Amino acid sequence: MERVERNTKVAEIDVGKRWLDVAMHGQDGTRRFGNDAAGRSELSTWLVERGVGRVGLEATGGYERQVRSAMEAADLEVVVHQPMEVRLFARLKRWKAKTDQLDAALIAAATAQADAVRAAQDPRLVELAQRLTAYEQISDQAAALKTFMEHVDLPDLVQTLGEQIQSLSRLKARLAAEILERIAACPELLARHRLLMSLPGVGAIVAAIVASASTQASRPSPSACERPANLLRSPSSPSCESL
Repeated sequence: MERVERNTKVAEIDVGKRWLDVAMHGQDGTRRFGNDAAGRSELSTWLVERGVGRVGLEATGGYERQVRSAMEAADLEVVVHQPMEVRLFARLKRWKAKTDQLDAALIAAATAQADAVRAAQDPRLVELAQRLTAYEQISDQAAALKTFMEHVDLPDLVQTLGEQIQSLSRLKARLAAEILERIAACPELLARHRLLMSLPGVGAIVAAIVASASTQASRPSPSACERPANLLRSPSSPSCESL
């Protein structure tokens, strides 16, 4: 595992559909760039000129992918955090305020404290990361609808909202099963997941997020992961296919 050099400059990019808010770790203030090809190019140049070696991003359901590609094309190290990672870090640091600028500063701090650089996008982990992000966003949507229902008393709206919550719950359960299936198909992920699950208070999805993040830091070998069907048919099979 590659340790962070103490003199590495770190920045965080808070990714939105139209804008990229950038904060430098240890410095006040943010700068905004457009989230388009020109803006991403301007941003990567701006970061390189300031000696930044590492940038952190929060997974946002897809908006971060082109940003990550642009930063890696500029030879910048990239750390992609799952939203739950950021929330846990904020809770640890007792960081409660939420604005785009503070989000950027928060993730810059989390990125600076990461123990290792994530490997460039590994196709065997990209799908898993997307499912984890979808799980978290669907969980948030369901929670928001449940809160909204507390203030609704019209029978037709209660029924409609209830049906939406049930639909989200089914999708959430399906995603959870798919996430755990893919972890079971990768011996390295499975070993880390089981270790994390042995800790008090750590649930299956939180363990999946942390295991996936730590595995990206040391990319699995080509034979580390197999399709679930292959794993069930022959656990010792030497073949490897992506998750």
